[in-house]
Amino acid sequence: MPTGVSGRGLRLTGPAGRCSLLILWACLRLYAASAGRSPWAEHYGTKSRYRAAGEGSWLPPARCTQLHLNGLIRHGTRYPTRKNVPRMLEIHRLVRERADADRGLVQALAGWRMWYHERMDGNLHHLGVSEMARLAERLADRFPHLLAPRSYQEKRVKFLTSSKHRCVNSTRSFIQGLESHLGLRDPAAGQWEVDDGLLRFFESCQKFVRLVENNGSALHQVEIFKQGPEMERVIHKMAQKLGVLPGAISINMVEATFYLCTYEFILKGIVSPWCDLFDKEDVEVLEYLGDLKQYWKRSYGYKINGLSSYKLFQNIFQYMDQTIEENERENVHSLSNLSFWLKPSNPGDILVNLFCWLLPNVLQCLVEYLRFQQVKSFSSENLSAQGKSKGMNQYLIQLSCDLGMQRPSCQF
Repeated sequence: MPTGVSGRGLRLTGPAGRCSLLILWACLRLYAASAGRSPWAEHYGTKSRYRAAGEGSWLPPARCTQLHLNGLIRHGTRYPTRKNVPRMLEIHRLVRERADADRGLVQALAGWRMWYHERMDGNLHHLGVSEMARLAERLADRFPHLLAPRSYQEKRVKFLTSSKHRCVNSTRSFIQGLESHLGLRDPAAGQWEVDDGLLRFFESCQKFVRLVENNGSALHQVEIFKQGPEMERVIHKMAQKLGVLPGAISINMVEATFYLCTYEFILKGIVSPWCDLFDKEDVEVLEYLGDLKQYWKRSYGYKINGLSSYKLFQNIFQYMDQTIEENERENVHSLSNLSFWLKPSNPGDILVNLFCWLLPNVLQCLVEYLRFQQVKSFSSENLSAQGKSKGMNQYLIQLSCDLGMQRPSCQF
């Protein structure tokens, strides 16, 4: 029978009914897309689209002399990592083999083509290539005295990267974008240095590796949340939509489904049917789960997470002090080294969020941090011992006054 009537209204059964349900589901999806509804894009965390934040219009103050630029920049948009692909395959297999095939959403998910594979393993996506090239153009426009053809050809622009392929390729893409913008093609100048000791410092910090990275109990609070009522509700609602028992769905499957929703939007710009297995409350729970992991493994959960990044932090400010000293000694406004860092996410992000070093509020917060926290590793006494005439504390405080910054209310 193609159709039938139950006590609760019209019910569609059989092949024709399943086709009708799929068409109905597709129509609803098209309506949602035409209405401009976002697939929870504001909750994608570290996988958010860069362009969603906008390019901004900030420019250096007119009275600010450009002496030095130091960028600490994350790699561009990437594919999923190897460990997540098997989990994606697992939830897709569950949908095809055990879910209720009479449901329109299930039919759409079963017919979805799995195109992710382990060889992608976090490689830079073509969107990441264009992001890095565009970033180079914006920086060259905003800092023309520092990123000028002559400075570039004189190798006064320095590029450092970690050995991660997505970081190396991000560096390459940035250099290509800069050379194109400057109208240059200089293989000798467009070189980069791989320095994992500086940019992947956490791998060589034995205390971090022992207490956090290889410690099975370091994420104890994360495991408690995974077994809590919030995640239980997410699983139950997801099971109900698929027509399976809640016990058939694991936490890994739930996270993989959220990644499928996320990556389909980030990489393809489409609202995936995988997103329809969640509602806004579910997505907020999953976003919190991701934040909780980052808090304990990469952020403020353990003191060593931040302490391990001091080497990188100190290196950045030594370059800044060196630039100021050279400028004062020569009594001219000259360019010092420009260091450009490309790195994956790591505990260095928690010491000071330098993702966008160009934003004034970051500099203000940094001034406040250095003024009141007095980080011993970077004290003026230590710098003076190395022949520094002006420590970064004094320099940044003076810089904030020169730029007319108000005292910020930063919380560290």
